[in-house]
Formats: sequence, C-alpha cells, structure tokens
Amino acid sequence: MVLDEVAMNSAQRRKYDRGLVKLEHEVMVPTVNWEVAHDWCRENLGRRWSVIENQNGIWACFWGGTNDPKRYRFCFAESEDAVFFALKWR
Repeated sequence: MVLDEVAMNSAQRRKYDRGLVKLEHEVMVPTVNWEVAHDWCRENLGRRWSVIENQNGIWACFWGGTNDPKRYRFCFAESEDAVFFALKWR
C-alpha cells in the first residue's frame, strides 16, 4: 500500500485524502480505563479506524506518548460520538 501512495500524483493524492475519515474530535482517558473504553467504542460505535485495515472507521485510539504516558487519546469523526464517549468515560 505504501508503494501505491508514493506513486500518486497530486490530483490522486487529493482524491485519496478526501476519502479518508477525519477524526477531529478528541477525548483523553486515563490509562487505567483505556481497554474497557476501547471495547465500549467497538460495541457502541462500530469498527475502529485503522490506516491499514479500516480507513472508514469513525473512531480511533492512540497512546498519549512519552509526553503523556498515563492517558490514551480517543479520536472521533463526529462530535456527537465524542460527547457520548466523554459522558461515559470522563
């Protein structure tokens, strides 16, 4: 897949980018709850977004990184899903 992306011209890249779901809404969750919250999202919101497997997913989960190792970042395409999630997990 990476080779296909490199071979794209600018018009193809714009078309490809328009097809990706934008996960613009973010909620941070303590590390303690991330696995349960992840399962809750899968059950209530559907499949998780993945750059490799499912680019049409409407949510994703990422570790906070070395700057914020005690939290996970949950990202959502729709603000309603982010609010629903925040009410449950914050």
